[in-house]
Amino acid sequence: MRILLTRLSLVSLAARRIWNHRLLMLCLLLGLTAAVGLLSGIPLYADAAQNKLLQGELTEAGTHRPPFAFLWRYVGAWHGDVGWNEYAPVDEYLSQQSANVVGLPIESLVRHVKTGNLRLFPAGDSGAFAEKDPLIWTSLGFISGLEDQIELSEGHFPPLEGPIEGEDVPVLVSQALAEQLGLQVGERYLLFGTGGDVQLAVRVAGVWQPLDSTEAFWFYLPKSFDGTLLTSETAFVEKVVPVLDAPVSQAVWYQIFDGEQVRTADVPGLLARVATARSRAAALLAHTGLDVSPVEALEGYRQSARLLTVVLTIFGIPVIGLLLYFIALIAGLVVRRDQAEIAILRSRGTTRGQVLLVYLLEGLLAGGLGLAGGLALGQWLARLMGQTR
Repeated sequence: MRILLTRLSLVSLAARRIWNHRLLMLCLLLGLTAAVGLLSGIPLYADAAQNKLLQGELTEAGTHRPPFAFLWRYVGAWHGDVGWNEYAPVDEYLSQQSANVVGLPIESLVRHVKTGNLRLFPAGDSGAFAEKDPLIWTSLGFISGLEDQIELSEGHFPPLEGPIEGEDVPVLVSQALAEQLGLQVGERYLLFGTGGDVQLAVRVAGVWQPLDSTEAFWFYLPKSFDGTLLTSETAFVEKVVPVLDAPVSQAVWYQIFDGEQVRTADVPGLLARVATARSRAAALLAHTGLDVSPVEALEGYRQSARLLTVVLTIFGIPVIGLLLYFIALIAGLVVRRDQAEIAILRSRGTTRGQVLLVYLLEGLLAGGLGLAGGLALGQWLARLMGQTR
C-alpha cells in the first residue's frame, strides 16, 4: 500500500509540474505531435498510394479479371491428355487446400475441364461417318457454377446430381453454335475421337447465352466456349470419364481472392506462399502452371513502395531534424527552470531515482499525448498528400 501511495504521489507531482509549465509543455507537445505526424504520415501515404496503383495495375493487366485473380491451368495439347485419376489429386489441392496456403480470403472458385478435340456427326447418318466430314470439331467439358451465370433460350440445364438417365450425355450449346449449325433441343449427335474408336452419344439439352459477359466469373470471355459442348460435372464424370482413357485435355482452376488488406509488409510472405502453392500443384500434376496471378505486379509494387518511402523520408529528414532540435531546446528549458525545485526536493530527502522517475512520468504523459495526436495528424497528412495532383 505504501509503495502504491508513493507511486500515486509521484504521478500527482508530475501532473502538477506539467501544469505549472503548461506553456513550455504545450510547445513540447506540439513538437512531439508534429514529429510523430511526419514520421507516420510518410509511410501511410506511400503505402496507400502504392496500394491504389497496384489495384489499378492489376485491373488493367487482367482486363476483365479482378486484381487478385489466380488462374491455374494444365494444357494437354502441350503436355498430353491425362486420366481422371491423374487429375483428381491436383484438383483436390487447388480446390480445397491452396487457398489456405496462399493465406487470403477466397471469394470464388471456378473449375473447368474439357476433353480433346472430337468430331461431331448427326446420329444415324452413317454416310457422314464414311465421308469423315464432321459438322464441327468440338470438345466436351464442364464449368462449375455455370448454371448461375447463363440463361437458356430453350431447353434445360443438364442434371447437377446423378444418376443421369439414358445413355446420352446431355449437353448445352451456345446460341452462336446453334445458329451456325442449326442445332435443336432434343436432337441426338455422336462424337468420335481422332482414331474413330471412341464414340460418345450426346443430346442437346439446351441453348445458352451469358447473363453478363463482363461478370468476374468468366475466366475466359464467354465467346471462347462457343465451340464447346458443355455439360454438368456429374454428367461428365458419369458418362464421359469411363469412355475416354484420357478425358482431361485442359483443366482450369480460377480463384478470386480478396486482396484489399494486402500491404507492402505483407508482400514478401504472400509471394513465398504463392511459390509454395505453385510448387505443390506442379508436383501433383506436372506442367500445371499459374498463368494469371498478381505475382509480377506485387514484385514491382514492393520495390516501388520501398523506393517511394525512402525518397519521401529523405525529403522529410531536414524538417524532422528541426523538430527534434526544437523538442531538445524545450526540454532543456524545462530542466533549467526546474534546477531550483530539484535542489529543494533533494534537500527534503528525495532520492536521485525518485527525481528521475518524476521526469520520466512527465515524459510519458507528454509523450503519450504527442503519440496519439501525432498518429491522428499522420493520417490527416497522408490524406492531404493523397489529394494533391
